[in-house]
Amino acid sequence: MEVAAATGVHPNTVRAHLEALVASGHVERARRHAGGRGRPSAVYAAEPSDHSVREYRALATAFVEQLASGPATGEALRGISHAVGRAWSERRDVEPVEGGDARPSVVGALRGLGFAPDDTDRAHVRLRTCPLLDVAQAHPDVVCQVHLGLVDGLLRRAGDDATQAGLAPFAEPGACVLHLERP
Repeated sequence: MEVAAATGVHPNTVRAHLEALVASGHVERARRHAGGRGRPSAVYAAEPSDHSVREYRALATAFVEQLASGPATGEALRGISHAVGRAWSERRDVEPVEGGDARPSVVGALRGLGFAPDDTDRAHVRLRTCPLLDVAQAHPDVVCQVHLGLVDGLLRRAGDDATQAGLAPFAEPGACVLHLERP
């Protein structure tokens, strides 16, 4: 447990405090399957204190669930989801670059959206949080493609036509990996 290791507090004590925060509505708990045997690990994230943020998350969840249960499937569903992300990018601020590398601008935009990107390796950015983790785990073809469409759109809007984006959902424990490759 990362919190116990970072604070030097016994894991059972940390777990009890986290559960109290879940009960009070300050933290949400999700389960992450590592792909191996055994019980899925618990993942905790701060719950937004602003009621409107929770409502927009509920709206986004309803939208994703309806899209996922609609007539589009497979590649068509991924294409629609990617297009939604590109449309979202039109409504986001991104720092323009002239003929250069927009990866830092895109990472900054993702940080502002709550993805907690770890960009120590600029070509492989680890996204440590997902604003829609629960629904992303249930419908990765929708949510992850929306996020990839957002990144593609931000790159193009910033003036970077060279960087190619790819997203590996849940590629590492506690992180998705965003591949931002330049030729």
